[in-house]
Amino acid sequence: MSFTKIFSGETQVFKIAENELFLAFLEPEPIVLGHTVVLPKESGGYIFEMEQESFLALHLFAKQVAIKLKKGVNCKKVGLSVVGLVEPHTHLHLIPLQKATDMNFSSPRLKPTSDQLHSLYTAILQS
Repeated sequence: MSFTKIFSGETQVFKIAENELFLAFLEPEPIVLGHTVVLPKESGGYIFEMEQESFLALHLFAKQVAIKLKKGVNCKKVGLSVVGLVEPHTHLHLIPLQKATDMNFSSPRLKPTSDQLHSLYTAILQS
């Protein structure tokens, strides 16, 4: 998945939250339903090289998204992960958790239909 194509509108995603600096959307091939990607609109490759102000703002934005996600998905907690080995753009993964193994990125990815993602998107936005 190319974040550049998402920003340009070439690739459509279910946007959970967006402001002038950040975007959060449902991962189209999640490890669990509700898996959400949060990223800055400004390109950057490594999270720990971000300016402190941007780093903090990204995490505050992710917190707001995680609160909505927890209500909309009805999970025990929302886990946070930073992997960044595939896409060369700083991003966070918010993972709805029922059990610790839900955070396993080695698990086969789910292939939800567009209707399933839309239903989940609606539930999150209404929470």
